[in-house]
Amino acid sequence: MEIYDNVTGQVFVETSMPVRSMVSNWMNESTGKRDNPSTYLARGASLQDMALRSCIWHIDICTPETLAEVPWHLAAKIYDRMVQMDTITLNSWAVFKMRYPAEVEATYSKSVYEDSRGPVQLPSIIAQIRKMPFACLTLLSIDGLILSINSLMLLLDLPSLAVLHLEDVDRIHNRIFGNWTRAIKEKQAFPNLQVLLLGCLSFNHDITGLEIALTALDAFPKLAMVQVDAMFRYAARRYLDLPPEQQIFCEGRWTRISDQGDIRPDITWKTPGLTREKLHALHKMAQNPIVEPSELAADTPALALHYVDRRNHQHEVSYPGRMSVWFAPAPEDKEESHHKEKSNGNGQQKGSSNKRPKIRHERQKDLGSMLGSFN
Repeated sequence: MEIYDNVTGQVFVETSMPVRSMVSNWMNESTGKRDNPSTYLARGASLQDMALRSCIWHIDICTPETLAEVPWHLAAKIYDRMVQMDTITLNSWAVFKMRYPAEVEATYSKSVYEDSRGPVQLPSIIAQIRKMPFACLTLLSIDGLILSINSLMLLLDLPSLAVLHLEDVDRIHNRIFGNWTRAIKEKQAFPNLQVLLLGCLSFNHDITGLEIALTALDAFPKLAMVQVDAMFRYAARRYLDLPPEQQIFCEGRWTRISDQGDIRPDITWKTPGLTREKLHALHKMAQNPIVEPSELAADTPALALHYVDRRNHQHEVSYPGRMSVWFAPAPEDKEESHHKEKSNGNGQQKGSSNKRPKIRHERQKDLGSMLGSFN
């Protein structure tokens, strides 16, 4: 609305914006829309349909205790109707999963949209995941948001994280990434993280910078696959175009995953589809005999969240020289490492038995001069 001031001749423009609640309600949001039972009062409907609509409309106040006396063949009618209408929320899935753990599917996927440039809802997301009433793996994608060191540090409070995808529009500097990985190592965080996708790093765009980033990832104890999506210089691209067996990274601690092998994460990630569904596919791909078993069982319920900027989630930014490279930690020879540890232990024990106290040459001189003064 415009207001004209006759005295000064100025035009004032009044604008209004919708009020945004400080309480995040993403847990009770769904893609589909529920049917309001009151709109069906004048229509003919069966008693069962009326009961289903009423139960779905008031599902937010439902708890596992509410369903304590309800057998699954009746509760399944409510759950299946919500699946068909795409009105399953995180809270409702958790309630049904806790009450009927064997019947309800073990995976849940959801997209959380952000209207700000930064991850404003990230503290709420982490808090709600930590409040889950049962053990649950977390597959998290943070896409198109500006990530600060504080945002990255919040993720350390999420031990159930199994797959993590970071896509920062402004790119994360080497120093911030190094501080984050050092904090992970000191806190022994991410005990279940197996897949890491980094579309956010900003290093020197050469092989040396790539190896520095891979060396920092030694802090992740159970990491099985790593994706580095970055811009590389021409020399680095030529080296990365060589056959994977001719590429050596970090003195052989990391190996390049070939697109022609049995495991092809790059093809899975680039296939058109929902990001949250790709997270599930990558997590299943990481379950191979080479990887040490996770602290949580493979059949543990998994929650996939795609936390994305509402304005930029449909546009993929392309840069000249941008490449997506996948790595895996080189498998260690357990017998060789055990023999090495045993030999080191024997050497230390043998050295300790033959070790004699020695006096430095200078100390001997000082001691001799002191004794000579008493003669």
